[in-house]
Amino acid sequence: MVDATSEQRRVVACGARFAPLDIEAGVLGPLGIEVVKAERDGDEDALIESCRGAEAVLAGSAPRFTRRVLEALQGTRALVRYGIGVDRIDLEAAADVGITVCNVLDYCTDEVALHAVTLVLALTRKIETAARHARAGGWGVAEVMPIAAPEASTVAVLGLGRIGRRAAEFLHGLGFRVVGYDPFLTADPTGGAVTLAASVDEAITGAQVVSLHLPLSESTRHLLGERELGLLAPGAVVVNVSRGGLIDEAALLRALDAGHVGGAGLDVLENEPPTPDDPVVRHPGVLVTPHMAWYSVQAQVRMRRMAAEEVARCLRGEAPLSPVRPAVKG
Repeated sequence: MVDATSEQRRVVACGARFAPLDIEAGVLGPLGIEVVKAERDGDEDALIESCRGAEAVLAGSAPRFTRRVLEALQGTRALVRYGIGVDRIDLEAAADVGITVCNVLDYCTDEVALHAVTLVLALTRKIETAARHARAGGWGVAEVMPIAAPEASTVAVLGLGRIGRRAAEFLHGLGFRVVGYDPFLTADPTGGAVTLAASVDEAITGAQVVSLHLPLSESTRHLLGERELGLLAPGAVVVNVSRGGLIDEAALLRALDAGHVGGAGLDVLENEPPTPDDPVVRHPGVLVTPHMAWYSVQAQVRMRRMAAEEVARCLRGEAPLSPVRPAVKG
């Protein structure tokens, strides 16, 4: 592996959580392209220096591709996310400078859906409370009463794309009543697992569980705030495996402290990684996992291979499979 300042034809991987980059090299090597890992990518200057001269960039979830960064990447033709979310990429700026932005879909659908369901079950069955009680020498169900059966609980699934749809199917199979909302759908996409609501308010009013499966945008930021949390059934639980900004965390903490929300399961936070004193992470009513819902050994291999294949398509002049915006012409 050469460093990211080499003059060789290159693709740079930023924010990658794995090494060596052998999967990517196996896809791009036959095109005469060296895949290198950015040594520094924590701020704009470091990102510009690391990616300068790259024909394409593979991007993890952490680096932020601002207009200033993108305008500095002369000659870069494609920016492909290791994953789905693109909220840390200035898409307008990328289009302006002629960089095609792509993401990778379908590599972790079951993993993320299963993680959401796992958090729902852990919270509704009060697993953490029960385990803490047992470790302290307690026994029996008194500490966790009451617990409702799945058929007595309504789960509002907000967002019925690939992952939300799969989570809804899992939850329906476990016996929960599932109400779904997606602004782009007018019919149940699951063939019977979901009762479709006409609005977010209709979906969440009186729900015992809310599970979020939406991208983060200006229209979805703080989708669950003070007012929306107040519409839930008393003691309801909230699960988020999508993007931290979907929830107003300050409002969530107030609802937890007031007892209106009974618990939250969060794989994503507004600020990642959190500081050691982050009040959300430290709150006893919040079960936090470290942005790991996407992960399985198999999903990581799929993600890396699919991202590299998308880069290869872009550099061969072919249409990408998953452009976030229409492919740049010319």
